[in-house]
Amino acid sequence: MNVGVLYSPFDRLSNKEVEHDLKEMGTSVHAALKEAGYDPLLIDLDKTGFDGIQAMKLDLLFNVCERLHGDPAYEPQIASLLEMMGVNITGSSGSTLSVCNNKIMAKAMAQHHGILVPRSQVFSNRGQEYGQALEFPVIIKPASMHNSIGIFKDSLAYTEEDMRKKAGRIIYQYRQPALIEEYIPGRDIEVSILGNNGSAGVLPLVEVFYPGMEDQTQQFFSYESKWIKGRKESGYYREARDIAGAPRARLVQLARRCYKMFSIRDYGRVDFRLGNDGRIYLLEVTANQGLSPGDSTIMAAQYAGMSHAAAILRIFLTAAQRHSLLGKQEAARMLQECLARV
Repeated sequence: MNVGVLYSPFDRLSNKEVEHDLKEMGTSVHAALKEAGYDPLLIDLDKTGFDGIQAMKLDLLFNVCERLHGDPAYEPQIASLLEMMGVNITGSSGSTLSVCNNKIMAKAMAQHHGILVPRSQVFSNRGQEYGQALEFPVIIKPASMHNSIGIFKDSLAYTEEDMRKKAGRIIYQYRQPALIEEYIPGRDIEVSILGNNGSAGVLPLVEVFYPGMEDQTQQFFSYESKWIKGRKESGYYREARDIAGAPRARLVQLARRCYKMFSIRDYGRVDFRLGNDGRIYLLEVTANQGLSPGDSTIMAAQYAGMSHAAAILRIFLTAAQRHSLLGKQEAARMLQECLARV
């Protein structure tokens, strides 16, 4: 099978922690496929171009490219254009990525289907009328960034004046609307799913915990807590083993609903806030999430007994089966044979 891995290598770093992780994701996926017995090409989209990729006549392209010329806004277009050109890719379509990457659209879609989300308002300019009486504190986020970009340890606001100031910072710095959400005290729970249709499997629940932060109003996955370790506000992953019974069943049910509702393919992650009030709030739906060794989905796979290489191979074979490159039984056999090697 002629295989490629499309990634973002980054010659110049702006958000260096995020971009180092995205580069590592490409190289680690490439290494995992080699470990499984494939000989994949490692492809830099900026240097190769779309025509160059099409000329390679790949059977399957493992798409972990989130940027075009350093701009994350093009992630959905990358997937869409590749599929329009007839390239078989892993992961979700451009339309799914467009909705998932836009927090405003994703929240609206979830609400339409009866899923609980934090109450919110969107500000497109700092002087906009404050039309919804949200309960403070609120958290201010960019509407269309992920990887915690634009969410800082000071992103909580306790007054309308402070809220407007921080919304203005988002609008100016990221050239997009600011999403204002009521802050929900509670636990951050991430649910990763691998597979498609009836064969999609839920991995063990992962919790983001903050050992240095006793104040729950400061326990959220900011840029600093996600990417800069060793600080008081740093967040870490652990298996949420204590969540069982009805709460776990409800989290899994909601994650599966979102996976299907957003038409996620091959692998995805759904992030929740398990509120102190006992209610479950949807925070974010992520398609084509991070697959580096320390990322949430890979940690969840390890809690399930899978190595990094095994998790990558499972995603790869799932996509190959979806594209009719392999039958179900053949994919299962290849997975078992490769798992014996990795």
